[in-house]
Amino acid sequence: MARTLARIGAVAVLSLAALATGSASADDFFRGKQIRMIVGSDSGGGYDAYARLIARHWVDFIPGRPTMIVQNLPGAGGLKSMNYIATSAPADGTVIGAPQNQIPFEPLLKLSGGTMENVQFDALEANWLGSAAKEVAIAFVWHTAPVRTIEDVMKQEVVTGSSGATTSSSISARILNATIGTKFKVVYGYKGNADMALAIERGEVQGSAGWFYSSFVATRGQWLTEKKVRILVQVALEKHPALPDVPLILDYVTSDETRKELALALSSGLIGRPYVAPAGVPASRVAILRDSFMDALQSPALLDEAKKMHFEIDAMSGEDMQTLLVEQYQAPQAMVDRVRSLLMSDK
Repeated sequence: MARTLARIGAVAVLSLAALATGSASADDFFRGKQIRMIVGSDSGGGYDAYARLIARHWVDFIPGRPTMIVQNLPGAGGLKSMNYIATSAPADGTVIGAPQNQIPFEPLLKLSGGTMENVQFDALEANWLGSAAKEVAIAFVWHTAPVRTIEDVMKQEVVTGSSGATTSSSISARILNATIGTKFKVVYGYKGNADMALAIERGEVQGSAGWFYSSFVATRGQWLTEKKVRILVQVALEKHPALPDVPLILDYVTSDETRKELALALSSGLIGRPYVAPAGVPASRVAILRDSFMDALQSPALLDEAKKMHFEIDAMSGEDMQTLLVEQYQAPQAMVDRVRSLLMSDK
């Protein structure tokens, strides 16, 4: 009995030593390394600005204090960068992706091209590290518009602007029209939100059906303080904390089937600013990247800089992202097809 207990004790000591060695090895891996963060959009945009903010602070919480640089690889709505992460980047933790928020759902919904030939990654095998913020789309009208509530838009047409058929301003309008019976008419051709804002002020269009609230506040917050606009509804799965009295699209949906479809269609908003490492990165390094990501997003230094930049921080862990994706990827094919037809351009 004594010899048996001694053997068990020795095995336990060796196991603990192995775990400690593995942890120490993972901690030491990043020392002296350079991590590349690949952003799936052009420089100067929101995804790029968030990535550069996070990169400045993330390295302070990674053991070994590596350096981190940001590189842009735009193309195909972010698919080009995600394919690179999956097929060409080293799977060792030294390359991180910052894709657009619809990219985690691309293998399921195939919005960028329609065939799996364009998608070279498995979203459930990728190592999602977390998200920096959620995105809540809002439908709003200029104060001179003849509607005051979203119920009014169910009765009369409202003309809104958009920079493209696959942008949130267009997709949200299609979702609202299809699910709760609104009558948004989208006018295309504006270069971006700044161009569209001028059109709203000039009276060319009456508002927007899907401007992200975070971007709206950062660039046109004075419209709210000056009561120049009326926010009619939030096109999201959760209300924005700053808009407790503005109705949510789900408030007008009674069908369980439609609610499930909206859960799939709008889940990308919950992971508004995602970050990812390739499949195959050792689990110990993934854990370090996930933990350090969350630590960075809770740090006073990052939060202070984000506040000065008018950036919202509402972090989601990598584990929660992975769970959300697994749940949505279990949707029946018939539902996936309906959601895809809803999100795809009708032009």
